[in-house]
Amino acid sequence: MSILDVPVVSPARIRASAEALPVSLLGVEQRFGENVVLRGVDLKIAAGEVVAILGASGCGKSTLLRAVAGLDDPSAGAILLGDAAVNGLDLRCGVGFQEPRLLPWRTVRANVELGVPRGTPSAEAKARVDELLSLVGLQDFSQHRPREISGGMAQRASLARALARRPSVLLLDEPFGALDALTRLRMQELLLTIHAAHPTTVLLVTHDVDEALRLADRVVVLTREGSEPAGVGHVHEVPAQRPRADDDPAIVALRHTILGQLGVHARSCPHPPLKHPPWSTMPSSFTSISRRTLIAGTSLLAATALLTGCAGEGSGGAKAAESTLNIDFATYNPLSLVLKEKGWLDAALKEKNVTVNWVQSAGSNKANEALRAGAIDVGSTAGAAALLARANGAPIKTIGVFSKPEWAAIVVRPDSTVKTAADLKGKKIAATKGTDPYFFLLQTLDSAGLKPGDVTVENLQHADGRTALEGGSVDAWSGLDPIMGAAEAAGNKLVIRNVDYNTYGLLNATESFIKESPETAQIVVDAYEKARAWAATHQEETAQILAKAASIDPAVATTVITTRSNLDVSGVPGAAQTAVLGKVGGFLVESGDVDSQAIVDTALTELIDAQFASKADASRVKGE
Repeated sequence: MSILDVPVVSPARIRASAEALPVSLLGVEQRFGENVVLRGVDLKIAAGEVVAILGASGCGKSTLLRAVAGLDDPSAGAILLGDAAVNGLDLRCGVGFQEPRLLPWRTVRANVELGVPRGTPSAEAKARVDELLSLVGLQDFSQHRPREISGGMAQRASLARALARRPSVLLLDEPFGALDALTRLRMQELLLTIHAAHPTTVLLVTHDVDEALRLADRVVVLTREGSEPAGVGHVHEVPAQRPRADDDPAIVALRHTILGQLGVHARSCPHPPLKHPPWSTMPSSFTSISRRTLIAGTSLLAATALLTGCAGEGSGGAKAAESTLNIDFATYNPLSLVLKEKGWLDAALKEKNVTVNWVQSAGSNKANEALRAGAIDVGSTAGAAALLARANGAPIKTIGVFSKPEWAAIVVRPDSTVKTAADLKGKKIAATKGTDPYFFLLQTLDSAGLKPGDVTVENLQHADGRTALEGGSVDAWSGLDPIMGAAEAAGNKLVIRNVDYNTYGLLNATESFIKESPETAQIVVDAYEKARAWAATHQEETAQILAKAASIDPAVATTVITTRSNLDVSGVPGAAQTAVLGKVGGFLVESGDVDSQAIVDTALTELIDAQFASKADASRVKGE
C-alpha cells in the first residue's frame, strides 16, 4: 500500500497530549455499490494536530470522516488510530455533527452525561460533566431542556457530549454550518479554547475556507476530475500561529490559493482588508458578550467579506483588473436558472473582460454563508434570510427582487392526522433554519398560539427534510419549492398554506462587491430583468429549465412556475419588502436568532440598495 508521507507539523506547534492519537489513512477507498466516492486517500495526521478537510459538495468529505469514526468500513485500504486499525464503531473517537442531535426529553446535563463511558465512577463522571459544562459556558443552563436553549447553546452541549469520553480523536462534520454568522465565530473561538485545554487530534470537515484557516494546522483539499473518485488533491500547512489575523499576508495568499483549487476565483481587492484584534483579545464569556460588541469591537464579519485573496494597495503591487464574477444559481430562483442556461450574463460580462463563475446554492442559509465567506459576490435568498444575515452582521445589500413566491408550506405524509397549525403541538418538524420555510413554520405556530418550544425542530437542508418526512423520522416538514412540489406530486399533502407568510425572493450582493464593481452589479441586475421578461412569455420553457436543473418531473416544474413562483413582480426593492420583513423581524427576536428588536430595525434600514434596480434596462443585455 502506498503512503503519501505528508510532512508532519513540527512538535513546537502542537501541544502534545498523552490522550491524543495520530491518524493514518492508507490507500483508503470508499464505494457504495458501483459508485466509487473516494480512492487512494493517503494521509498522516499527527497526534494533537487540527486538520481541516475542504472540498466541493459531494466529493466525500463526510464519507471520509464516517470511515475514520468506524461508522462505515472502507471498501479498501486501512485506517489506523495510533497503531490499532479502526474496525467498526471506534470508541476512541468523539463525533460532532452539524445538528446538535440532543435528546429533547433530557436536560442539557443529562445529554452531556450520555458521552461519559459506561463504568466510569459516579464521582469522576460528575466532575467530568461539571468541567465540560463550565468549559462551554453552560453551567447555568444544565437543567434546561434542548427546546429551552438557543441553537448555539445546543451546539455547545453537543460538543461537550462528544468530549465527555475524553476522545483521542475528535471528528467534527460541519459542526457550525447551521449557525448564524456570529454564533459561528463564538463556536470557533470555543473550539480553540477547548483544544488548548485538551489538545486531542481534530479532523474538521468544513466548506468555509476562512474557518479552516482560522482553526487548522493543515488544510486538506479533496479534489476530483470529472466523474472520477475524489482523492487528496492538495495539503497546505497554515503558516501562522493561532490566534491568526485574517489580514496576515500569508493567510490572505493561502486563502486565494485554496479558493482557486476549489474552483472559486477571487477578485482583486482595491483596498486592504479591515484589520481586527487577534482572536486572543476577544471576550471569552459566551453568556455576556453581545453581537453588537463583536461587530463594533472587531469588525470580524466585514473583514471576512473583504478578504478576496489580495493584499491590497499597501502591498506595493498595482490594482489588478477585475476578472471574475462569482454568482449563485438555485432551483428556488428560476431566473438564475434561465440566466445560466441562456448565457446572457456570461456574454454581457465577457465584453467587459469579466468571467462568470456560477456556484449552486442549496438554500438561503447556504447562499448567505457563501456571501459571508466571499465565495460569491451575488446570491439569491428569501427575504427573511437576508434580514437575518444583515442583523447578524453580514455586510450584504439587497439589490433586486426576483419573485414574490408561495414557495413554502407545511407538508405531511398522506396518512397524517395533522390538519391545522394546532395539530403541530408536540410534533417533530423538519425545517432549514435561516430560510423562509423556517420562518413560515414560526408564523404558523404563532397563529395557533404555539411557541417554537412546543415542537421539536429538526434543522435539515430542504432535500433532507423531505427525505426525513417520507422516511417517517419527522411528523411534518416546512418545505420549499421545487422540492415541495415534487413531494406533493408523490402523494404528500400541503396542509398549511399562506402566501403572506412567504417573504420575497431577493438578490443580494456583498457591500465590497457593490463598492468595487458597480458596473458589473448593474449588468447583473439588467440581466435579471431580461430573464424576468423572457420567463413571463416563455413559461413552459422556463419550467423545462427548472425540471432539468432540479431533476423533477416537468409537470411539477410547470406547476411551480405557473402557480407558485410569481415572477411578475417589480424588481426594485423598497417599501413592499420592508413592510413584509418588518413583520418577520419580531420572530427573529422571539426565536433567539437576533438579540433585540433594535438590531432588527437597524438591519431593515441598512439592507436595501435600490440604485441598480431603479435604473435597470433589459435591453442593454443582448440575446434571444
